[in-house]
Amino acid sequence: MDKKSLSPIKIIITFILFSLSISLTAEEKSVSLDKIVAIINDDVVTKLEIDSEVEKLKTGLKAQRITAPSDDELKKQILQKLIDERIQLQMAEMYGMSATDTQVNEAVNNIAQKNRMSLTNLKYALLKEGIEFSEFRDNLKKQLTIQNIQQASIFPNINITKQEIEQFTKNMEQNNNSKKYHVGHILLSYPENASNSEINKLKEKANTLANDLKQKTISFKTAAIKNSDSSTALDGGDLGFSSLNELPDLFAIHVQSMQKGEIKGPIADENGLHIIKLFEIKADIPVHKVQKFKVRQILIKNDNITSDTAARMQLDGIRETILKGNKENNFETMAKRYSEDPKTSIKGGNLGWVSEEEVSNEFASNIKETLSRFKNKNMKISEPFKTPQGWHIIEVLGVKEFDESEAIQKKQAKNMLQQKKFNEALDEWLNRIRNESTVKVLM
Repeated sequence: MDKKSLSPIKIIITFILFSLSISLTAEEKSVSLDKIVAIINDDVVTKLEIDSEVEKLKTGLKAQRITAPSDDELKKQILQKLIDERIQLQMAEMYGMSATDTQVNEAVNNIAQKNRMSLTNLKYALLKEGIEFSEFRDNLKKQLTIQNIQQASIFPNINITKQEIEQFTKNMEQNNNSKKYHVGHILLSYPENASNSEINKLKEKANTLANDLKQKTISFKTAAIKNSDSSTALDGGDLGFSSLNELPDLFAIHVQSMQKGEIKGPIADENGLHIIKLFEIKADIPVHKVQKFKVRQILIKNDNITSDTAARMQLDGIRETILKGNKENNFETMAKRYSEDPKTSIKGGNLGWVSEEEVSNEFASNIKETLSRFKNKNMKISEPFKTPQGWHIIEVLGVKEFDESEAIQKKQAKNMLQQKKFNEALDEWLNRIRNESTVKVLM
């Protein structure tokens, strides 16, 4: 599949009746026994796949005590989700943006760490839920691949100016950004080239749905799964916790005056009709104090000429010389004489004040180990240790907390602006690649 053949992406989705005969290869014939319900370029969605996803979703909803919509309604949403996934996965493959094994391994390790589990315990926990580890990795790879193509397609078009950051920072202060809002969202999209009659029909549906939600005749999450055209539909429309500045402006205007449990909508914009619910509000007070370490280093690079053993032995010798306390051979002098890091050697190895986030994990752990091990020593100099750059010894000269409030606030503002613009663009981008696709339905 070359780039030209999918510009725009051509997708033919065919719903096949049981009696419909199709000319397929031997491999495809085995798939046809499972009933193909959609064809997307050179890929298919089968009835078995949809039924499996329906059962998984129903199990998850039951665990959350959420009433599931009918199977037909779930199948409709899941089919759309699978179609969207196929489009994005095909785009990612075409542009060479599939998730790598390294990305997947890092994601698996992060999930294990966040759940305070070893990799072995994570595998065991998955098996208890009836999920094979290989299946878990495959699904994670798909999610990461979709994330790659979304970010590559949307982020380059997001521009953030210095003025926007400054204005956003002011808004954060004015809007009491220490609060986080847990918001639910339902989107009823306008049909493409919709007539006045179709728009009026959609408005009537949105008003009825909003009234049902306000009367609590249906739960918000069930309604979202059943009706929403947003990418969060199968998550029950759950947007998670966001500050006012992270929410789309259309929502933030209403959310800031809403009470817990309140429903607002329908709210109209160019994408369709929106219904939102405020589930919860919580305080979110950021910490702006950052611990930094004053550090200097001596680096010896290991290569074809200098082996690991030779580099370590050289640093052992340099360290012993420094610890003798001769002023002519102090750390600064020895760094200028021997360090192979051109940026710091001329400064006596001085790295300045650095935080853990600014250095590698190996470097950060050795800073802390050196402080702990030699806390009662005048010279806190590490044993030699290795990083991808080579072999190091470091001297920790001090520890200090810095007030990074302004810098962190600006960094947060930039990140929040990026995420806000990304979220606003995502549904629009998904809608565009759907509309650019050729869809044929055969009944």
